[in-house]
Amino acid sequence: MIKFDIVKIDKKTVSMLPEGVKMQNMSKELDDVIKNVSDDIKNYVCGQEFFRNFAHNFENKDKRINARSVAICVERDETVKGNVLMLVSLLHPQLDVDASAMIASGSGEQLLEIMNKPNFKENVQELIKKLSNSFQ
Repeated sequence: MIKFDIVKIDKKTVSMLPEGVKMQNMSKELDDVIKNVSDDIKNYVCGQEFFRNFAHNFENKDKRINARSVAICVERDETVKGNVLMLVSLLHPQLDVDASAMIASGSGEQLLEIMNKPNFKENVQELIKKLSNSFQ
């Protein structure tokens, strides 16, 4: 039997996991949100000068990610006409603070091209990890 000195074990040491493990639980939900955002960009943003800002979210059930919910938001850029912003946003578990970061910026067609790249999901997962770590 191995005994651990609990006092010497650091929180960071306990939470260190291989890279792929942290995001496995939210992978299906993230796929669904990315598909829904892509469909809405095709239907409401491409070829339109004006559109309503929208977001698709899911509740985070992975306790290793420090967030209650995750959302991907698409908003009009108020400074550049015809430009669209795509953001990822995390809500703190205590509902008092949120954090967001930009995924991409450009026209609706450019956002669709970015979303169709094979590494898009991995980039979003990296942003989620960084934003989750900012809550700690």
